Amino acid sequence: MEIDYLISSSGLGTSSFGPSGHQELLSSASFSDSDARLAIEAATELGLGFFLGFAPPEAHNFFYEFPKAGGAPSCFATRVNHAGTNARPWKGERDFPMAQVLLMAPPDLMPGVRKRFGELAPGLSQVLCTSPYGDGCQWLEVYPEGVSKGRAAERLARSLGLGAGDAVALGNDHNDTDLLAWAGDAFVSSDAPESLKALHENMPRAGEGSLDYVLKRYLGKV
Repeated sequence: MEIDYLISSSGLGTSSFGPSGHQELLSSASFSDSDARLAIEAATELGLGFFLGFAPPEAHNFFYEFPKAGGAPSCFATRVNHAGTNARPWKGERDFPMAQVLLMAPPDLMPGVRKRFGELAPGLSQVLCTSPYGDGCQWLEVYPEGVSKGRAAERLARSLGLGAGDAVALGNDHNDTDLLAWAGDAFVSSDAPESLKALHENMPRAGEGSLDYVLKRYLGKV
């Protein structure tokens, strides 16, 4: 399937694509020096360990620091191992375009983590999501102010002369919340959190005909 544009890393970057693949990085966000300092200090104080992600087009690279005391969630080591050479232990580096801080915690601890991080580093964008590794953990992704899937989609649509009424969004987790709320029509998969399923029409989960389900709803309208 060919695509025209790709919004990546929860809205950090937007790229154009053509028949031969990637064409141009249209936008890329990163922390200011002061916000990066605040974010690292907040993550360090929480003591959960953390990941520091690069800005697009290098968003696949990150530094990591394991918790100094106690154990890390199993997904922490899994993410490091899956990344291979794209993951490196953090040794205090600050001279790179930092665009994400990622924290991991059990669901019962995450509300307190979000609150405390916001107190220590106010004004940054917090995006909650469920661990993709199926371990029941939650991830808190922290980005520069204003970064989210919904805002990136709105900016791209506006540049193309389109609006929310022209958009259909598909989602499956908390990090899709503002995108689903922005789009004129929105669908969530049957394995999405109950809070999202209550707000939007449900579709089959990924790999079980979700895209086919949504496309059939619109084929008669074009």
